[in-house]
Amino acid sequence: SLSNTLFRRDAEGFAAYLVDAETGEFQKTLSDGQREHDLEIVHFNVAAELEDLAISGVLYPGMDPIRASDGVIRRYRRLWSALKEPKLLDPTDRHAVERAMRELHDLGFAVEEVSVSLDGDNQALQFQPKLVSAGYHQQRLRELVGLETEELQAKRLLASFDRYRGRESKPRGPIEQSAQNWLTEVFQPITRLVPPQLEGRIEAAQLFHEVLEHRWYLSEKAGHDVGLEFAANPYISEILPFRRDSGVEIKA
Repeated sequence: SLSNTLFRRDAEGFAAYLVDAETGEFQKTLSDGQREHDLEIVHFNVAAELEDLAISGVLYPGMDPIRASDGVIRRYRRLWSALKEPKLLDPTDRHAVERAMRELHDLGFAVEEVSVSLDGDNQALQFQPKLVSAGYHQQRLRELVGLETEELQAKRLLASFDRYRGRESKPRGPIEQSAQNWLTEVFQPITRLVPPQLEGRIEAAQLFHEVLEHRWYLSEKAGHDVGLEFAANPYISEILPFRRDSGVEIKA
C-alpha cells in the first residue's frame, strides 16, 4: 500500500521505505500462490490510492492509475525473473558470465554467490544467482569513500568517480587513494559551496547529482562543457532556495 510507504529522493528517482506495517507478516519462504496473492493486493491498493490522488487533483496529469499499477507489477516480475530464474549463456562467450553479473549490478544487487553449470541438453551454460543483496552501488561507494547514500545516488557518484579515475595519469595508484582524491577534489568542494542559510535543503549526494544534471543542461545550451563549479553556482543561487525536501519553510 502507498499509505505504508515513505519516499525519499534518490537521484532522478525515489527510494521507497516500508513504514507502519503492524499487520505485516514475515515469511521465510513464499509459495507461488502466496506471491501471486500478495501481488493482487499490491495491484489493487496501488491503483486505488493513485485514483484517490487523481480525484484530489494532485496526481501527475495524464497518469492512469490502472496502467501505473500494471507497471509496478511488470517491474516486479522482471526483477524476480532476473534474480530467481536461471539464464542460459553461450559457453563459447568468455564474457557471458561477467555480463550477467553486471546486469544484476546495474539493477542494484550485489551478487555474493552464483551457480554456473553446463546444461547438456541445450549445450549452454546455466547461470543462476544463489545469494544476492540489494544496494550494490551503495555498498561500493561506502567502502570507497564512506558516504551513506541511496542506491541511484551512489550509482551516479560512482560514475563521476570512474570518470575522474579514468583521467588520472598512468600508472594509477590504488583505487582507494583515487577515491579519497575524488572526494576531496571533486565532491566536497561542490557541497561546500552551499551557504549556511541553505544547508540541509537536500542531502549532499542529491545535491551533487542535481549539480551534475544542471551541468549537463548548461553545457548543452552553451555547446561545450561548462565545468562542475560553473554549474554549481547558478544551481545553488537559483534552484536550491526553492527546494523543500527537508521540510524547510520558504519565506516569500
